[in-house]
Amino acid sequence: MKALCLDLDETLFDHRHACRMGISHLWDTYEELQVKSVEQLEQEFWVMLDRMYHEVLAGRMTAEASRLERIRTLYAGCGLLVAETELLASVERYGQLYRQHRRAMPGALELLTNARERGCQIAVLTNGLTAVQRDKLDACGLTVHVDHLITSQDAGVKKPDARLFEQALTRLGITPSDTVMIGDSWDADIVGAQGLGMRAIWLNRGRINCPDPQQATEVQSLHEVPALLGWT
Repeated sequence: MKALCLDLDETLFDHRHACRMGISHLWDTYEELQVKSVEQLEQEFWVMLDRMYHEVLAGRMTAEASRLERIRTLYAGCGLLVAETELLASVERYGQLYRQHRRAMPGALELLTNARERGCQIAVLTNGLTAVQRDKLDACGLTVHVDHLITSQDAGVKKPDARLFEQALTRLGITPSDTVMIGDSWDADIVGAQGLGMRAIWLNRGRINCPDPQQATEVQSLHEVPALLGWT
């Protein structure tokens, strides 16, 4: 094996934790939000995040507008109406807490370090905005271990589109048989990798039923990966 290809959010970067810390602060601040649990608000937030992400990538909405609309909708769903200045302050505070609590997933740094020591190239394939995703890698101390960052913004397509994976292989200068794709999203990461004949490892922290065990090796933690690759 000559390279590792990895997803970013919820694979290398603990995106959900950072979101949860921001939402928890809003929940603590406004009693109106407490008609729902933090977990309920988080789930609603993630649904909006996924939907609006596509709008941002398509150029139909700015990233700033999407952040504002997510908080506005979250508040409205609990019957909370605030002035625009207060809403803007909420968005800013959420963003501050999100950035403050950015962290790598357990085992991420160790895995990348191990790979580099063994001469493996590393590419991160992510559906996201390039500047935002690069900033996450920087904040977690992972940038130094990454040779290539391939984003859906730069590629013009998103996973599982084969063109994003092909771009990664081109930059790495390898064939599909020379790499392994590791990701938490079955549809985006595993299906996309298998479409090109790449070996895939599915990070299934939620322990949901595997759609097809023949397509990927399943792990619950990145700590399990080195043994699968024969590195222990």
